[in-house]
Amino acid sequence: MAGETTTSLSALLREVWPQDQIYDELAFGMPGYALMRKEFDLAILLHTAVGYGPTQGIANAFPDAKRNKQPSSLAGFKIPPGQIYSLASIDRQAIALSRGKPEAIIGALDRAAQQAILGWKFEASTQLWGNGGGSLSQVVAITNNQITITTPDDMVKIYVGMTLQAATDDGSTPTAPRPGQVLVGAVNAETAGTWQIQCASGNWTDAANIPGLAAADYLFRAGTYGQTLLGVGGWLPAADPTTGDSWCSLDRSKAPLQLAGIRVNATNLTPRQAAMRMVRESLRWSANPTHAFYNPTNLESLMFELQAAGNLIAIKAPPAAINGHVFGEPIDGMKFQGTAGEVKVFGDPRVPTGTVYGLELESWYISGAGDFPVMEAGSGLALYREEWADSFELRVLGDLQVVCLAPGRNTRMTVTA
Repeated sequence: MAGETTTSLSALLREVWPQDQIYDELAFGMPGYALMRKEFDLAILLHTAVGYGPTQGIANAFPDAKRNKQPSSLAGFKIPPGQIYSLASIDRQAIALSRGKPEAIIGALDRAAQQAILGWKFEASTQLWGNGGGSLSQVVAITNNQITITTPDDMVKIYVGMTLQAATDDGSTPTAPRPGQVLVGAVNAETAGTWQIQCASGNWTDAANIPGLAAADYLFRAGTYGQTLLGVGGWLPAADPTTGDSWCSLDRSKAPLQLAGIRVNATNLTPRQAAMRMVRESLRWSANPTHAFYNPTNLESLMFELQAAGNLIAIKAPPAAINGHVFGEPIDGMKFQGTAGEVKVFGDPRVPTGTVYGLELESWYISGAGDFPVMEAGSGLALYREEWADSFELRVLGDLQVVCLAPGRNTRMTVTA
């Protein structure tokens, strides 16, 4: 393959990574994304209507029913599109020095594509459970070139080589990030009982990094602050929305339960009791969770308690098909019997620690514009010649958004972290 062009390399890349194989790569390790159904109705503004109150012409006496008749309560979300990019570079000289050996060229393309797909996958899964603001974790302390963050479970979202920004808010109602950025040089999963991130050069608060960084600041992947997907944590916020709330152009404070989900505090309960309380409170408000998603840290406690009671039942669930493609590998989980049917339970490492989502999964879907993600760089190519580097750029991108058709049929539960 002497004198390779972006066209010839793109054709080879599509043979190595056909669209179905990209889909299969996404199923493992991100059960929430895998299990939600996929639709292809993404638009400039996707409008969905939500009813939060029936008609009120109700009485035992006809004159009273007639006099008190009111229309049903309806509200509408105006859902904007979202997008996630994952870029990688392939060195041109490495291709040239392969001297046309297909196995060498394929190896270079395969490695770059796999890493770009994994990057897209991890980011999409993180954003799926976020609140739309993009926060990855929160700073506890700063010591020279290291910062300590709140929980070890947040480490799964932060990588060596990632560029981070900071802000005083979590991005859900964005103001502005702090000036400056930091390149991550090391990630220490646990050091003397703390969880630390080291910058690649200098100290965190150096003028060339983030000079205003302070304890309690939130951390973000650069380029995501206030503009990530409309995650489950945004559709089902931690607290009732108050006057002035604007989620997809709707003030949900007029009916927080119906428009922003059910909230349950179960921090004083055992894991098994908490699971039952989630079902009970959901049913109280006419919701019926079919699936529950836990961070593995919290799921472990529930599994131990169910196992001790002899009620641990393992299951396998097929991922939702994408554009007719059915995944080959099912998702491992467990189930318990609720008062209105079985609840399927899955561990997802991107679910925030201390939070459990009890979802009526049919009320959720991921909306895309055609296949997502795809390897696409425009004009049908999967690779570009980079303008300021001697390399090819590979792009994995997806135009997508998370849609909830009935927030009031879903529950957010706080448990002991």
